[in-house]
Amino acid sequence: RLGGSDLEAINGQLAARVCAEELEMLLSNGNTSIVLNGQTIYGYLTHPSRKTKSVSAVAGVTSSGVFSVVGNAQLVIADMINTLQGGGNNHYGPYVLYVSRQQFNELGQLYYTDGSGDNQLDRIRTMPGIEAIYPADTDYLPDGELLLIQMDSSVVDLAYVPGFGFNYVDEGNGRVDVTGVTNVEWSTPDGSIGKFKAMTVAVPRVKSTYSNRSGIAHYSGA
Repeated sequence: RLGGSDLEAINGQLAARVCAEELEMLLSNGNTSIVLNGQTIYGYLTHPSRKTKSVSAVAGVTSSGVFSVVGNAQLVIADMINTLQGGGNNHYGPYVLYVSRQQFNELGQLYYTDGSGDNQLDRIRTMPGIEAIYPADTDYLPDGELLLIQMDSSVVDLAYVPGFGFNYVDEGNGRVDVTGVTNVEWSTPDGSIGKFKAMTVAVPRVKSTYSNRSGIAHYSGA
């Protein structure tokens, strides 16, 4: 670098991506092999208090290929919202919906025939409380599965070590100024070789209340 030669940084970019993907994997699946003070890491798909259901048990759903029939998706999402809000669970949103990628594509490809030009994604986005809809790859959410999350710190937040990719917390907006990954550089004892490592120190915390009320609805079988 001092001589003006180009420094190829693609390996650093890929290493940073691996760190970010591991955090995403923890958020989805947790890691029960890590135990600290008797506590393990739960994810959206593994937390014992999450609300689970098969979409075939949703009233009015008319096909095993749930999202291949117009209107089924809205019935399923409405049932997920009712699950989080009702029965004393008392989680009223706002919500983020994660849909496995195959079903997400189905939602965008099937249109209503009422002249509106809407597909199923359009209709879901207008449902009260739905803040966003995201597709998820199968590593993070298996085919046929959906997650509806009340997106606030009572349901999920991030524990992190400042300086390792996480810079400061904006308390007013409840957000972290984050790159997620930091680069550590050192030299060999003789100073002839520079070494680098991309790393982060953080863990997502998926929560429920003391009485097992959860802001996570996890449905399967779509």
